[in-house]
Amino acid sequence: MSKILQTHGDVLLTAGFALAAVLEIWGRGVPDPAVLPLGAIAALSLAWRVRAPVRVLGVNLVASLAIELISGPDDYPVALGLVLLVSIYSAAAHTLDRDETAAGAMLVAGVPVLTAAHSFDYDLNDPSGRTNVFIGFVFLTITFRVAWLAGKWMQRRRTKERARVAERAEQAREALRAERARIARELHDVLAHAVSVIVLQARGARHALADRPQEARTAIDAIERTASQALGEMRRLLNVLRADDIGATLAPQPSLARMEPLITQVRAAGLPVELQIEGMTRELPAGIDLCAYRIVQEALTNSLKHAGPATAAVVLRYGNDALDVEIADTGTANVNGDLAGLGLAGMRERVALFGGQLESGPRPGGGYLVKARLPL
Repeated sequence: MSKILQTHGDVLLTAGFALAAVLEIWGRGVPDPAVLPLGAIAALSLAWRVRAPVRVLGVNLVASLAIELISGPDDYPVALGLVLLVSIYSAAAHTLDRDETAAGAMLVAGVPVLTAAHSFDYDLNDPSGRTNVFIGFVFLTITFRVAWLAGKWMQRRRTKERARVAERAEQAREALRAERARIARELHDVLAHAVSVIVLQARGARHALADRPQEARTAIDAIERTASQALGEMRRLLNVLRADDIGATLAPQPSLARMEPLITQVRAAGLPVELQIEGMTRELPAGIDLCAYRIVQEALTNSLKHAGPATAAVVLRYGNDALDVEIADTGTANVNGDLAGLGLAGMRERVALFGGQLESGPRPGGGYLVKARLPL
């Protein structure tokens, strides 16, 4: 989009200067007819000021020299002087290394050459003539230098902005890598738990097989259900790059069944929160349960950080084929998440892992809303 806008801006700039130059030359009645095509060429060359700034500068310097030689003392069009300054600015703003050196050399040579051409219009034996030539030299030196410095300032500004954009992009990538590693570790814990349950149920079924067949059948059903869930989690785990993790936590795995401690903690931190559960609660696949919990946790944390004085509401809606999670606050912030949007990026990563959908954005009546749908 920025390149399109820049292209349109160059076209409008070129057309404006060309029209201004033609109207000025006609209006002033410059006697030499060659001034008109030279002025038009110089102005139209600005269309390439970004792609070929050194060539555009050369065209404008040559055109200015030719017009200075064939026109009278007061016949040089002001519009073409502005076109020359724009070409100098563009050469400074869009060149580096050898191109920058070439453009600088052209300007260093251009000032005395244009001054010499300007001197043909005056009698150098007359003190006033020499004064006019000297003033012209000083004027060209100052204006050329100012245009060049302005272009270099803009170039440095763009370079810093690109560096900031690249840094933010790297931060976002690093955050996603960290989030993937975190998801992988959590899914690893889910799978380890599932395998442990399978082992225990298998042992129980083996001991009960002879004397208590019904109990053995129940254990086998539990094994099948747990193994099926574990297989689904394993398939998701294979799509996540897991960083090596030294040590393991013995804390209980986060779960929607343990949502109240989280809500209490957020309330204690200063954000009033209401929890609403719709539909029939039931046991969820461990990965989806953990994903929903983390979405609520991240959204409430972001509300605490950015919403200001506000309240929040969490809705868990259990459907037949999906779990809907909604977190809304009444704050005044426009962004829910840190400045680079890393919190939202982590949520999207989690939801995408389970084939779900995530929506986020400002609410029409104020505040911020995060909505996630996780298929069951």
